[in-house]
Amino acid sequence: MITAPVSGKLVIWRYDVGAMVRQGEAIAEIVVGDQVMVVHAPVSGRFTEMMALPGDEIEAGKVIGWVDAVDVESLPLASLIDEPSRKTRKPQRKARTRRLNAPWLWLIVGVMTLFGALAVGVVLMLAPAEVRVESETSGQPVPVPTPRFDRLERVIYSNVEMTESMQWGMQGIVQSAGYDPDSGTWYDVRFGDELVRVAERDLDSVGVLAPTPTLFFDASHWPNTLILKEAVADFPAGTRVQISSASFNGVEWDLQVLTENNRSLNVRESQLAYPEAFTPTP
Repeated sequence: MITAPVSGKLVIWRYDVGAMVRQGEAIAEIVVGDQVMVVHAPVSGRFTEMMALPGDEIEAGKVIGWVDAVDVESLPLASLIDEPSRKTRKPQRKARTRRLNAPWLWLIVGVMTLFGALAVGVVLMLAPAEVRVESETSGQPVPVPTPRFDRLERVIYSNVEMTESMQWGMQGIVQSAGYDPDSGTWYDVRFGDELVRVAERDLDSVGVLAPTPTLFFDASHWPNTLILKEAVADFPAGTRVQISSASFNGVEWDLQVLTENNRSLNVRESQLAYPEAFTPTP
């Protein structure tokens, strides 16, 4: 079970129900005052239930969800996909014929009696045509294709039709996969801080891209020559920092920095700047 470490407001679940998670992975976020506390998965396995929804006020120690323990490392990605429910066979509708009601029958008998064979021809021409409803083809189980990308594999968004939040070339990391009979295989991909569900047709291997871009800030000028462009945690904009490590998340560089009082912070490259009085060496 997943319990809340603190009292506050649940703001987000980072995974959908059914996703596979590893022990220690961030699975939810709780806001306490101005701070965001991360809730970690207690075990590796399948995330099976949300007992609290984003926006709910929760108390410390309250059970907010469940993870069924599974040895994630020993399972291939294909086995982690929920097989789609088989399409239920719709009941076949038997072909039916529109029957003539009693008045029509009596009229036909009368006309046939009076006019003989000619009347029969007229009745056949004027009588309502037979209506038949063909039975539908019964559904068949849809086979689940093998996913193209593995969990934690780095991919790029390859759809050239850009949206407000997505554009071609953005790099992300596969978190989980699934299959829908109508739209095909899908993946939950983490692009920086955002988890996005993307169709397989909109993803490609990172091999089609150029190498990882170079970090903007020169390593030779790291000590105390950078400032925060915006407030991070409880440190205001303008706080001087120095970089201790850096990694590329597929969208931009993630940096770990130290403040002048040796506090460690995680920031993005876009949150840093050179002080106005400092001019980097070309």
